[in-house]
Amino acid sequence: MRILVNLFLVLFVSQTVPAQSHLDSLAQRLRLFGERIPQEKVYVHLDNTCYFHGDTIWFKAYARQTNTNLPSNISKVLYAELWNNDGYLVERKLIEMKNGEGCGFFSLEDSLIYGGYYELRAYTRWQLNWGEFEHRHKKNCRWWFFNNTMAREYFRDYDKLYSRVFPVYDHPQKPGEYFLEMTLRPLQRQYGSDYKSKNKLELTLYPEGGQLVEGVPCNVAFEAAMTDGEYRSGNIVVYSNKQGEVARASTENRGRGSFKLTPQKGERYVAEFTAEKKEEENKKLSVKEDLPKAETDGIGLQVERNHDSWLVRIQAMGVAAQKELGVTVMNEGILEFFRVLADSSLYQLHLRKEQLRVGVNQVTVFNIDGRIYADRLFFVSDSAKTRPTLSVSGLKERYGPFEQIDIDLAGQSGSASISLAVRDAIHSAPTYDSGNIMTEMLLASEIKGYVPQPDYFFEADDEEHHQALDLLMLTQGWRRFNWQEMAIKGRFELVHPAEYTPILTGSVHKYQGHLKQDEDQIYLYKNHLIATGMEPEDADELVSHIFGLKSHVQGRHEWQGHNYSTTERMDSIADLTDEMKTKMAQDGEKLRREVRVHAEFVDYDTHESVIGDVETKRGRFTIKTPKFYGSCLLFLAASDTTKWKRRRFLFKKRKPHQWIMPDEDEYPEYYLRLAYPYPHFVKPYNFYHQNLPEIGNNAKWDNSLMQGWHMMKEVSVRNRRSRLLNFRFAKPVVVMDAYDAFNTVVDAGFIEGWYTGADNLGSSFGRFLVADMGGGQDYQTWATLNYTKSKTVHDKKLTREEGYLKYADRVEAYCDYSPRLEGDPRFSGVDRPNVTVAVIRLKRGEERVTYRDRFIVLPGFSYQEDFYHPDYRHNPPTEGQKDYRRTLYWNPNLKLDSEGKAHVTLFNNSQTTTISVEAEGQASDGKLLYTK
Repeated sequence: MRILVNLFLVLFVSQTVPAQSHLDSLAQRLRLFGERIPQEKVYVHLDNTCYFHGDTIWFKAYARQTNTNLPSNISKVLYAELWNNDGYLVERKLIEMKNGEGCGFFSLEDSLIYGGYYELRAYTRWQLNWGEFEHRHKKNCRWWFFNNTMAREYFRDYDKLYSRVFPVYDHPQKPGEYFLEMTLRPLQRQYGSDYKSKNKLELTLYPEGGQLVEGVPCNVAFEAAMTDGEYRSGNIVVYSNKQGEVARASTENRGRGSFKLTPQKGERYVAEFTAEKKEEENKKLSVKEDLPKAETDGIGLQVERNHDSWLVRIQAMGVAAQKELGVTVMNEGILEFFRVLADSSLYQLHLRKEQLRVGVNQVTVFNIDGRIYADRLFFVSDSAKTRPTLSVSGLKERYGPFEQIDIDLAGQSGSASISLAVRDAIHSAPTYDSGNIMTEMLLASEIKGYVPQPDYFFEADDEEHHQALDLLMLTQGWRRFNWQEMAIKGRFELVHPAEYTPILTGSVHKYQGHLKQDEDQIYLYKNHLIATGMEPEDADELVSHIFGLKSHVQGRHEWQGHNYSTTERMDSIADLTDEMKTKMAQDGEKLRREVRVHAEFVDYDTHESVIGDVETKRGRFTIKTPKFYGSCLLFLAASDTTKWKRRRFLFKKRKPHQWIMPDEDEYPEYYLRLAYPYPHFVKPYNFYHQNLPEIGNNAKWDNSLMQGWHMMKEVSVRNRRSRLLNFRFAKPVVVMDAYDAFNTVVDAGFIEGWYTGADNLGSSFGRFLVADMGGGQDYQTWATLNYTKSKTVHDKKLTREEGYLKYADRVEAYCDYSPRLEGDPRFSGVDRPNVTVAVIRLKRGEERVTYRDRFIVLPGFSYQEDFYHPDYRHNPPTEGQKDYRRTLYWNPNLKLDSEGKAHVTLFNNSQTTTISVEAEGQASDGKLLYTK
């Protein structure tokens, strides 16, 4: 509520500011927005750098508020997700956040865990108010859903959420034999020699400020990398169509560099980059890229660092020079500097370090209409504020078996809680994700994509590292803080609430199963099909398929299971007039009046319940859930009266804790769907996600210490995806309770809130699982259920006669598609992926309780577990005892005393080894705490 009040103040005050100028008004709104509507940043500290099948991933999450740089109190709920190598969700947990901190774990013991690179993704619902965009998909996919709103919610994606990728290796064949081997999930087919990899050299050009302006000198940054993200060193030459070669430069850091160019009127420029040849390559790689056309009217922007100050040069040409302009500088959404340009044709601005905050700063030049003429990121570094704030002492170079280890930590004075991980360094593989809470909060969270080895940029406070940071800033086109959304009224909409407990949002819909629902729509469509030559019986069946209903029987429609292919459905829809298409695409019949939603939360163990009602608003509702841990049962129903009547209850108690429901074939008047905010699309991995740094250069990998323990120094990957292998139905990609699967596809909008048979559930779940595979595939190539692929599945599947939900146990999805390879040319032609979804029955004679209205097993805050720390002082090891721990100590809530110190005692495993210590946290005053 406080956040909503603040939003009102922003809108109100921005309208009452004295109108000295439109520029002042824009700057004032920008300032108020940054102060009143802050963003949250999330960082997750893991107990180790790599894992093996059977391990547990322990983590501590930190949230930070941008307007105060203090631990965030906006959100009390963090969503932590574990995604596998292919891009399927393994598990989602709700973490309770207190004072900007929360901890949890994921277990890797499940039989569905394959080797590969796994992703831990974390976000709050408040974060989802920023960076939303529509995931790429075919336009025809909207016909999968009952209305356009459901389609938009399904294809909703986000630009920047916290993500961390780490390797998960195969289970050791023998205890202690930790080989770096990972067996990826096998995919479909082998591909011949005609397959051409899409990994090509790419060149991206970034004029400083965002544009080239005729006659204005410009610093143009460039980035050269392969499609998979691997940086390439080399040389660039720029040619003019009139002058020939006009500029030349070499890469300086991570495939990045820059060159100077003063574009002239009437000239076009092209840049050619040639990469340095690698040993495995037959020839040098080169690529050409056109520079953007130089503008006649525009602004040139240059930012140069001069020791501890920054010089900003602004030069306007053409119409832009005749308009009143303003310039702002902001850091993490907070306005630091604003000035109206006295002479916009040529202006120089000197910014001292004392005027700016450490981190990514954003300078923007704009006019009175809020048009951005030039925009540029630059990084303000300060070695005094970016050096480690926690020191570790008391360590030895090596520790013997079961030896006691004493560690002293020292930081700032005052109370603080940190997370501490002590690892067996020999058996922890280094990765390119070498950042910490400081590099995430100050750098990585502000720019798009993955930053490998971000700690490099803070190794030294010298010109080399300053230049590398500046090149990184110059090659970023994305902005975490959108200037126009903040400064211009109506550009930003606050959609997602700040959660103290999970908040459920959803909508109420009239059942399509009633003739009165869309009688006119169905009538017009059916008559259109008959008029185009279709037999009435066939038109009736096709209408039933599209609208999910069948002939009138005792006042309701029933499903008869005719499964038309999507091609038939799309061809029929293509024949509709635009008017009929518009009618079918409407969000369903508008409720004649608002209805009341009844929610009952029942504790899973004690059966105690919390009951509440809420009125809909334009057919939608919001429910704040009670605080609970583990899971609870949620019953949802809707009534068309403004006062809930006892006789309208859709369930009643007959005995304590027993719920007796109407039969499955009774239709309620309304069905409800929940609109979960979860983003369910994944980003592809790049080169630095899927490769490790040179392990041989790590001094901690000492062969003399590895007697009895086995560890390879190079990663061995089985089933590499350059040649996809024969797909085996050995393991499903997803196993889900049948009722959960049914609720999933209802909430996604693929089917109504009514169970229409195993076939419909299976095909809808397959559609939910892989969407349209990036907009390039046809649905009918994979949607048909194929139980004969696996005899085991065939023997257990539900027959059509057993198709009721009360007989269903679980849903198993077998798929040879990898969402992380979305758009890959290997998934085309005869090699298009296949999805088989099997609805597995319960044991013969068993039935489950089903409900006419929505019944959901709702996840709550996850329970916390303690990491096991053996104490060999009180329980000395026995002769021959083995201890194979790789994480020797994990404490997510280690308290520093009033002097900022802590002492920790732990014990080594059963092998002589070296250790590494990593501690991170944030103090109550916002100071970031971390070791080197």
